[in-house]
Amino acid sequence: MPQVRVTCPSCGAVDVERDTMSAHVTLGSMTCSYRFPCPSCAGLVERPCPPSTVDMLVDCGVSLVVTAPGRGDRASDTPGGSDTPGRSDTTGQATAPAPAAAPLDSSDLARFQALLADDAALAAALEALAGR
Repeated sequence: MPQVRVTCPSCGAVDVERDTMSAHVTLGSMTCSYRFPCPSCAGLVERPCPPSTVDMLVDCGVSLVVTAPGRGDRASDTPGGSDTPGRSDTTGQATAPAPAAAPLDSSDLARFQALLADDAALAAALEALAGR
């Protein structure tokens, strides 16, 4: 499995398997980061990054997690809203990591582009995401 060279604040430069990483984007603020378990110290590391780094990581096969504002870790149906190893859900129970999603392909992008072009469909999707 191809590896990505990243920097752990404790260990310095390390190589991690790309399927153990995740790229994160928070909608609204559009803040971006990536997370990985450090193979040297076993710590979970989150590093802020520009959107171009997220694009590069996703192009390399790293899973993308999109978070809605105020929804915690992830805008999904994952119990507790977290897919990060070692994190807790709302009951304080440790949650298991979610399986990595397949990378986006051209048909996914075409559907997303069509959604963005349809104002009514986009508004409905955003309202559903916000839980209205």
